[in-house]
Amino acid sequence: MGVLLKSFQQGEVATSKLLDLVLGKKRIERLTERIGAARVVERNVETTAYKQRQLMQKVTGPEGVEPHVAVAVMADGGRFQRDQRAEDSETHWHEYKAGLVLKLGARADDKPRGADQDDPCPTVPSFLVNSEQVETLTREIGQKAANVPEASDGDSIDLNEIETLPALERVVAESTTNRALSSRELPLSPTIQSREVVATTGRSTAFGSALVSTAWSQGLFQAKWKAYVGDGQNWIWSTWKKHFKPFGFIPILDVIHAVTYVYASAMGGHERKTL
Repeated sequence: MGVLLKSFQQGEVATSKLLDLVLGKKRIERLTERIGAARVVERNVETTAYKQRQLMQKVTGPEGVEPHVAVAVMADGGRFQRDQRAEDSETHWHEYKAGLVLKLGARADDKPRGADQDDPCPTVPSFLVNSEQVETLTREIGQKAANVPEASDGDSIDLNEIETLPALERVVAESTTNRALSSRELPLSPTIQSREVVATTGRSTAFGSALVSTAWSQGLFQAKWKAYVGDGQNWIWSTWKKHFKPFGFIPILDVIHAVTYVYASAMGGHERKTL
């Protein structure tokens, strides 16, 4: 509850509803921070162990991990607010870096591909050539963070829906629904069979080391198809070049990120009504 919800007070309410147990928000806060600190130590140990491995050990992969067919690593950055000011800054905005380590299933269409059909989508998807849809998409990307209301510690949450369903079952149910929607709406999207998350507020060098360590431990280096996906930030591609390029990860620019800039350039000097 300390990480799933937006505040420890919400965690206190949820715990009392789901477990019929009153822990108090300060106790939940201390437990969350204690577990988080222990997990960071574990991650640092794993990262250090990876750095000390010889090249052939990295190529061979971890023992007992079955190689997967298709995998992907995705990296991105963002900003969040804290009560302390950021280092060398006059604001309370801090930067974080996050990555996904994914094992993927087959493409949803599952069509066999020949030597001349390596691109699963050789033509531009229809929604990317529809000016109205692209305008809506790019506008939503730019405004999404600003339009999401943040709950304060005093905000309440509606737990009526989860009083009869354990928290874990609810999370699984929501995840299954989201996967079903993704498969239906984006037929070329592969299913996600497993997901590991890596995140830090530290520098990109530390993040890169943690990301590649996690990817190696999951057996991604031995996969047949390996993708590395990111937007245009320099540190993302420095991470790819240093850690993932030597092991055959194909660099892929986030298409929505590219479309956002292409659309903005195309709209330069034009009003919407003239198009």
